[in-house]
Amino acid sequence: DILLRASMGPVHVFLGLGAFLVNLFITMVFQQKLVDATKQLYPEKQGSVYDTKFQKKWMDSCDEAERAVIGQCSMKAYRAMSTACLVLWAVFVMGGMFFDGGFLPAMAICVVWGVGQSVYSYWCLKLSKPGSTV
Repeated sequence: DILLRASMGPVHVFLGLGAFLVNLFITMVFQQKLVDATKQLYPEKQGSVYDTKFQKKWMDSCDEAERAVIGQCSMKAYRAMSTACLVLWAVFVMGGMFFDGGFLPAMAICVVWGVGQSVYSYWCLKLSKPGSTV
């Protein structure tokens, strides 16, 4: 029984990796289909999901109103991420204290939370200077 479990380890790893890659591929294909449909409605839109500079090209093809909506949505997402990180941090700290789960999960959440806060603060400072643009 132990030998069977030990020999199944690599199989599970490769199956998991394969499922992950299939998921990435399907997601990219659906995103490209959505981008193509949007480009048919709005021919001025530029970019392909398969391009490494897709987000920059897409933002450059957006007008001022679309950029304002993107900014408002980004702020909502940032606030949701901050709240989720706070709740998860509290849950993992309590789990580490009462269920002997360790503090690594709480530290991982702190890293994600810290990156979000740092990037937000950096761009707030950078863009608050007169004459600065993205």
